[in-house]
Amino acid sequence: MKVIKWGLITLLALIVCLALYLTFLFDLNDYKPELVSLVKEQTGRELKIEKDLKWTVYPSLGIEIEQLSLSAPKGFKNQMLAVTKAVAEVKFLPLLSKQVEISRLNFDGITFNLITKKDGKSSLDGLGGSASEKSAVNKNKVDDKATDETPGQMLNALHINGISITDVTVNMRDDNTNVANQFNIKKLNLDDFDLDKDSKLTFELQADVNENQITSSGSGVININQSLSTFALKSLEVETNINGASIPNGKIENRVQLDAQVDTKAKTATLKLNAFDIDAIKSSGKAQVNFGKKVPYLNASLNVGVVNITPYLPKEKEDKETSEQSAATTPSDAKKLPGSEPDLGALKTVNADISLKIKAIQFKKIKTNDWNLESSLKDGVLNVKDFSGHLYKGKLASSARLLAKNGKPEYQFKTRLSSVQVQPLLKDAVNSEILAGTTLFNLSGHGTSLNPDKILENLIAQGNAEFTDGAIYGVNIPLMIRNAKAKFKGEAIEEAKQKKTDFTRLGTKFKIVKGVVKLDDTEMASPLLRLKGEGDVNLVKKTIDYLLQTEIVASLKGQKSKKDDLSGIKIPLRISGEMTNPKFSIDTKALLDEKIDQEKEKLKDKLKDKLFKKFGF
Repeated sequence: MKVIKWGLITLLALIVCLALYLTFLFDLNDYKPELVSLVKEQTGRELKIEKDLKWTVYPSLGIEIEQLSLSAPKGFKNQMLAVTKAVAEVKFLPLLSKQVEISRLNFDGITFNLITKKDGKSSLDGLGGSASEKSAVNKNKVDDKATDETPGQMLNALHINGISITDVTVNMRDDNTNVANQFNIKKLNLDDFDLDKDSKLTFELQADVNENQITSSGSGVININQSLSTFALKSLEVETNINGASIPNGKIENRVQLDAQVDTKAKTATLKLNAFDIDAIKSSGKAQVNFGKKVPYLNASLNVGVVNITPYLPKEKEDKETSEQSAATTPSDAKKLPGSEPDLGALKTVNADISLKIKAIQFKKIKTNDWNLESSLKDGVLNVKDFSGHLYKGKLASSARLLAKNGKPEYQFKTRLSSVQVQPLLKDAVNSEILAGTTLFNLSGHGTSLNPDKILENLIAQGNAEFTDGAIYGVNIPLMIRNAKAKFKGEAIEEAKQKKTDFTRLGTKFKIVKGVVKLDDTEMASPLLRLKGEGDVNLVKKTIDYLLQTEIVASLKGQKSKKDDLSGIKIPLRISGEMTNPKFSIDTKALLDEKIDQEKEKLKDKLKDKLFKKFGF
């Protein structure tokens, strides 16, 4: 017990002696001007320390700094950096030789303001300091040495083995886009940190964005050069979880592996995404940014694996319940609030070239693969040079152009669909098998609105569609004609064994005006029939009103049979109702009138023949 007692007394005595030594013989405030000057030299900014520097001896030996701030460039109201408290843990033995060797820096209560003004100036500008500033600081240091030879008044060495940061608030605001975000770093640690050397980095942060909770943690290697102008991240791995009611399935998990570098002097940044995974979606890519000009330039490419969009869609059952609840709580005479045009001002904040490749995309039952996007953004004009992919044994190829003209969106586009198998596509897309065949589809147009409520009203487009070696399901046109013929003769009506009409070619031209598709010059070539028609498809109401003129070119029972007595008669077939479940019917009155007219012509021909014979012709 005595050994322990005297040991504690000895330890306490050493602490008291150390405290007295540090307090009376080693005044930290002697180094305060030099610390301010050093920061000025390295960063070009003004460092302010409101309170006196002081020593701490428990739980470890350290230097405590309170109310520290770093200025922003001229023209910025708030300080770029403010620190409530900072403690530098120092090694004891170097102090005996008048050297301060910091083993660890601890920061608590940091506020960092990163502001970008409308003229493109950032609170990070000039962080490395100018050559003239450094020269002036070095001259002052030489003059100080010449006039002050008091020993122990200069900081002979400064070394940091590690940094620990807690309770950090990062305020980010861009005046060009009026977007402001806030992030909170719970903790950030740098081990064995020194300038121009690799240091291990670990962190945890959280943020609340649009009622969504974001938590993130990561680790990697950081390297900052001596002039504080180059920042590099190596082998950084980050895992992020996003939770919120507005997130599909309530949660998204993200994993990133990257290497990055920012050069504040050259005003460039590079990023290499070794892995960028969102749930089961795997991707990788790279990007380069030049932010030295008034309008930053971005060059990026991304390669994505299989993308299944279905898990991120709202569940149909929930949608139905939500709509029913909304209908129950909303007055019947309440009007739907009109939508608004998206703000395209962000298109002018950056110039870019972007390349995107996706191995496969699945949307519900629709499966596609080998997607490619090549686009550029310059002076507020977005050009999609190529947007293409493969689907159902065919290919989709598109191009588009988007800009804001006089404050309003304006766009143009071209789309070509070739060699696509229609029936499996319709089956997976809208659960319909009404049409089969191989398609060739062309569509081009332009518009002046991206408002969901007005986009169809302001769309003008035209195109053509052609289907070959296919069939129309749900209707057997030859059988319908035979039954119509049987009604005229009072014969029995035949039951359909298969509701299907085969064709070798089905083609049409169309125009889209104010949400209505006007179909013209529709023609269908079939072994038994020839069809021509015209009509409208209303995309807003999702209805169809179409009239086909059907003409028999052979026997309804087969091409080798005796020619049918309805051959040559144009039989009207009307298609109407909902687009997903159209109704087919024959206009029997028009058919009868056509047959009567045909018989009249036959009688006229017979009368002419008799007259010619009578007069000897």
